[in-house]
Amino acid sequence: MSNHNIPLILHRQEEILVQPSDQVPKPRSIWRHYKGDLYSVKKLVMRESTEEIDVCYKKFENSPLLFNWSRPLKEWNEMVDYNGSQVKRFVFVSSRNEKRKTNECTR
Repeated sequence: MSNHNIPLILHRQEEILVQPSDQVPKPRSIWRHYKGDLYSVKKLVMRESTEEIDVCYKKFENSPLLFNWSRPLKEWNEMVDYNGSQVKRFVFVSSRNEKRKTNECTR
């Protein structure tokens, strides 16, 4: 890729990241999927083919699954039909960094 494309990609990335309807998950944050499982965000990545931002995440605790999941940020923030209601696909639970600070203060 030539250098003249980099500002365009960064510009597109910024547009995606600052949409008011989007919650941008931070690495190490914990989110609850609408079906109940907890997931830890690993990082945000850019999908080469579409230049969309994807959220890379994995099951939070004691999962035998060794692989990460990836979902476009737009889908991460979507409302979905569940048991006859519209609910958020993922809901923020906590930041692992916040927990670490709290634990350090109570030691």
